[in-house]
Amino acid sequence: MAQKTIFLDGCYEQVEHDAGATRLTPGMLVKVNSSNQVVVHDSEGGDCEVLVVREDSYQGSIVSTAYTSGDPVFCGIPRPGCNFQGLLKAGQDVDIGDLLISSGDGTWKALTDCDSSVATPKVLAVAMEAEDLSDSGAANTLVKMRRV
Repeated sequence: MAQKTIFLDGCYEQVEHDAGATRLTPGMLVKVNSSNQVVVHDSEGGDCEVLVVREDSYQGSIVSTAYTSGDPVFCGIPRPGCNFQGLLKAGQDVDIGDLLISSGDGTWKALTDCDSSVATPKVLAVAMEAEDLSDSGAANTLVKMRRV
């Protein structure tokens, strides 16, 4: 069940950067580039700082409001144990307790769905609710997860 905020409970540090060239949606996993802008994390299963886009509550934005290039983007760095909503990739079918990794496009996916060419995928979170997005018409969806 979707909530009205990305960070649900637990500790996280809030940071702000400008958006890079891509459209960023709350719940996405992002990274800071060499221009000090946030862009989608683009390495499937890759190790990274867990940096999650959150809603711009200062402007009255909600979790479905995307940021565009040049916008100031509010992000959170969740500490282990922090519960938040991550953007699960369409096509995924996760159960509570499934381990989650970066899908390489800013969304999250199950470890069991990792491309076999990724030598050592880095687990970043665990699913805290079940969600079946395996139908052909499914879209990326916010799902409750916990930082490991």
